[in-house]
Amino acid sequence: MKKIIFILSLILVGVFTITSSENKDFQKEEVKTTSVKSKILENKEVSQTLDKHLEANDQEMAIVKKSLKSQLSSNPEFDQKMESFKVFNRKVLLSKDEIYKKQELLQDGMLIRRNFLRLANYQELGRKFEDFDKMIESVDYFASALNWQENPNKKEVLYRVKSLFHMDLLSEAKTLEAKRATAANLMELFLVMKQHSPRDAQELKEQLRGTKVASIINFAEKSL
Repeated sequence: MKKIIFILSLILVGVFTITSSENKDFQKEEVKTTSVKSKILENKEVSQTLDKHLEANDQEMAIVKKSLKSQLSSNPEFDQKMESFKVFNRKVLLSKDEIYKKQELLQDGMLIRRNFLRLANYQELGRKFEDFDKMIESVDYFASALNWQENPNKKEVLYRVKSLFHMDLLSEAKTLEAKRATAANLMELFLVMKQHSPRDAQELKEQLRGTKVASIINFAEKSL
């Protein structure tokens, strides 16, 4: 992760300068890498249709962003479950009971939604050193959730991850540090999607052609 951020620090200046002037197997080591309205964000049925989300107009997306921020209040249950996830994620070998408990976390709708909210609101959260760690935790969570091929909520995970790429988070980043971290998050998520859901990754790449995020995706692919 640190290596990727370092490399991105070199290329992002060029990217944004140009723009401005123009488990099942949980016993193996997992990939470590480091959601238009409020009702839609909470509605799992609607969440299954990505196209409906992508057709939202600018006014609706403004409502989304306002809604996302309002949903980020402290949640002890979320914090506790994420602590458990981190413990399991640090282990290379898990017992059968630990595998079951980790899988419960990876299909938890609340964890999927709130980890998405973390990443979608990076500009609100990513202002302190400890918040950078939280962003990485959320990327790790989605990586593990995608890595588990039989995840019952994999469609929901994919929907949330894809949505992050369509929210123009790079444009909202005000500092080079924020741009690097946001780009690194998107890069890691795309690589995990490409590995475990290649068709979805290719469709996403086509949808993003000609955007700033496309540059990050191209760089990610070249790093493989």
